[in-house]
Amino acid sequence: MHGGLKLQHRPASDIETLPTPPTLRIPIQQHQGPAAPVIVTVGESVVCGQPLSMSTDLRQVPVHASLGGTVTDISRTDITITTNDSCATWQPWQASPLPNPHTQQSYINHFHQRGLVGLGGACFPVAAKIDAHKNTTPTLVINAAECDPDICCDEALLQQCGAAVFDGVAIAMQATAASRCVVFIEQGKKTDTAAMQKLVSDAGLHNTDVVAVPAIYPSGAETQMLSHVSGQRVARNSYNTSPPMISFNIGTCYAMSQSIAAGQPLVARITTVIDHNSRARNFSIPIGTPLSHLAASLGLPDTTALEIFSGGRMMRREITLNSVVTKSHNCIEFTVAQPPVSVRECIRCGLCADACPEKLQPQQLYINAKAHNESALVALNLNSCIECRCCDHVCPSKLPLTALYQQAKTDLAVKHRSKLDADIAKQRFDKRALRLQRLEAQKADRLAAKKDTLSNKKSTSTLNKKQLIEQALQRAQAKKQHIAAPASPTNREADQ
Repeated sequence: MHGGLKLQHRPASDIETLPTPPTLRIPIQQHQGPAAPVIVTVGESVVCGQPLSMSTDLRQVPVHASLGGTVTDISRTDITITTNDSCATWQPWQASPLPNPHTQQSYINHFHQRGLVGLGGACFPVAAKIDAHKNTTPTLVINAAECDPDICCDEALLQQCGAAVFDGVAIAMQATAASRCVVFIEQGKKTDTAAMQKLVSDAGLHNTDVVAVPAIYPSGAETQMLSHVSGQRVARNSYNTSPPMISFNIGTCYAMSQSIAAGQPLVARITTVIDHNSRARNFSIPIGTPLSHLAASLGLPDTTALEIFSGGRMMRREITLNSVVTKSHNCIEFTVAQPPVSVRECIRCGLCADACPEKLQPQQLYINAKAHNESALVALNLNSCIECRCCDHVCPSKLPLTALYQQAKTDLAVKHRSKLDADIAKQRFDKRALRLQRLEAQKADRLAAKKDTLSNKKSTSTLNKKQLIEQALQRAQAKKQHIAAPASPTNREADQ
């Protein structure tokens, strides 16, 4: 991998359980795609694992009750549940088993109904990802390389639930009809290559390779892994690779294993939580748990003086205390607010280009993003930026490069969408104009045909009248001649 950073990693701690929160606020949409329709009502009692929304569309991933209780409010974005005392135990709610023998379509339907999404942070619907590769025999790529130095929930999951994780890997191979599997693990972790090979063997996996990648951030990024497997550079968000590949995080594999073994939907996730003293702990947290409850459980001081971030040290984004834990939260950090950093002008040192894992030119991207030079940003391949913030980390001027790139990407996407909308509107206008012209031409043709018909009918009618008059005249003339003719001798003798 080109560039990257060598950072100090946190050791993984054991997975702990939080006290039961008094209320849950479960977002209806927690994935890439539209939200599924809500199927519960206010006042309804629900048990742990009961579907709160459902759809047959694979892009509309359902959500489930993380704990038992009573639905007290349903808004446009959230479902609020007041929990009860006996709500922490998993209770299957009309859980239909996976049909036997298992087919790829049955796996797709099962994972969709259990609300499975990618737990590496992107939250792409699992069923939709498998369905997109349904007619292929892809290479399965398993990401166990937790490259962000602050996140250690996946390492804790491997240490405590390694057998279940690789049962999930075996299930993923069956569900995707993969011909080969590659498992990426980062060097220096407690679960090393030898331990991973044993887990692979115990799970009965075949055609499975364990690859140890250097402990260089962001070696665990999806583009880096797919590029390593394919032997060629894979662009960001490019899923039509050759040969075809499909990737899952080990947390996703664990959720697959739980959904098959117990029919359990995705109602909780393991999250690394970092307190204001920079102590990292791993918790299994019900989806929809308010961050205020999490802060109270950790015994944090006045939270108004704290900043809260989602994600690890490198790719984190700020959130509020009013937020809740969702399927995308692999790390939550409570930290003391820092004074603003003084930003200076770019000194053209080139450190950002050396650190960029995508071999981009951050300095040129920065200049053109400030100038809103869209054509140059496209030529410089801005959309290939994976927003790893390596350039931010090494910049001596403390420039917010990634934030600027994110804004420039948003502007490009908005303008691209506006252009598409304008093109579609123009196409609709042109089609309407052609349709109106065609209708006018058809109307003119009908009028001309009607005029011709009327003209022919009138001429025919006039001709008929003339013929009738002439025939009447001929008859009258013949009759007149007959009356006026003198009687012949023969006729007189006959009369006598």
